[in-house]
Amino acid sequence: MLFAKRFIFIQFSLDFISGAFLVVSSWTIFASTGSATITGIYVSFGFLPSLLTNIYIGAIVDRWDAKKMMQISLATMFSAISFTILSFLSETVFLLFIAQMMMQLAGSIFRPSVQVYMTHLYEAGKLKYMFTKSASISILGGVIGAFIASQFLLYSISYIFVMMIFMIIIAFAVSFQLPYHSSDGIRQKINIHQDIKDGFRYAKSKAIFIKLFILLGSGQVITHCTTGFLAAYTYETFTNKSEMYGYLQISLTIGGIVLGFCTTKYLEAFEKAFSKWGFVLLSICLMLCAFCTQFIFVGTSLFMIGMLTTWIRSHYQAIQQINTDRKFNGKMASFRMIINQGSVVIISPLLGLLGTAYGINTVFGFLAIIAIIAYVVNIKLSLLKHV
Repeated sequence: MLFAKRFIFIQFSLDFISGAFLVVSSWTIFASTGSATITGIYVSFGFLPSLLTNIYIGAIVDRWDAKKMMQISLATMFSAISFTILSFLSETVFLLFIAQMMMQLAGSIFRPSVQVYMTHLYEAGKLKYMFTKSASISILGGVIGAFIASQFLLYSISYIFVMMIFMIIIAFAVSFQLPYHSSDGIRQKINIHQDIKDGFRYAKSKAIFIKLFILLGSGQVITHCTTGFLAAYTYETFTNKSEMYGYLQISLTIGGIVLGFCTTKYLEAFEKAFSKWGFVLLSICLMLCAFCTQFIFVGTSLFMIGMLTTWIRSHYQAIQQINTDRKFNGKMASFRMIINQGSVVIISPLLGLLGTAYGINTVFGFLAIIAIIAYVVNIKLSLLKHV
């Protein structure tokens, strides 16, 4: 458990920085441009580098040391922080687009790396529990980062940058205390492009992977679009105070924390209920955000959205890893991320146009439809009998 605490702390640090960055960048983009379309493009563009490189990242993770890959992700995140600071110093808001790309790329490198690392530390029976716990801790980091950033947003941006730099330095120091993870020497002797082709053949050989990718892709779109458009939604629905945005952001993420701190007994109960009705409940909460303007109802709905999307991510990712041969863990994680991020890249700008034309609340209505479609696909493909 000692090593687990160390890489979970690194996860906490990365999400702390991501949460603070999200508050600063999303609020700045919309406050500076006043455009939901540009906000949608901002969310979409952030995933482009990851989308183009994910296919190779997974193969590299399977062939190389997972610890070194995590350290590369930390270096990439430091670059993102640097571009963010440069954006404010030069008063050029579009440098935040570059920072967003670097931030998402860091996550695309880190997630398959830590998942491969975890599969070598824990047996299959403990993976679901550990994925949920680690997801909860990382979300806690995002909550704390978002909350602190929202409180300093109108007073001193420099304090936020100092905290981000401090956290990345600590995470780097902790990463050097992790043991190295030996890679598969056999896979290293295979040409990387052949390795990728083998990964595609492996994915096609198990029908459950396609089903998991569809559900995880739907959950990813809802997660990132809810987060990405929340600043514009707050600005339009309530007031333009950053404190209100910070509280709503915390409501969204704290649900995942609550889920993560549940015992195994309660997680099993949630699994039975959410497997059948999770996407329906998610759709209802999104519809409440679309049509309700009362803070208490919106905050509660966001809390449930955070809980449900965290469950979708941790539950189905664990199922994917359990059903994956170890030598394909990195590639399968990256294939999933290609679908997840590709969905966000395509849908986010469309939602931005929809929000500009008909109001930001319609974005949440559209996300509710996606949740219902995911529910129908879930039933139609009979995924429940597999999980």
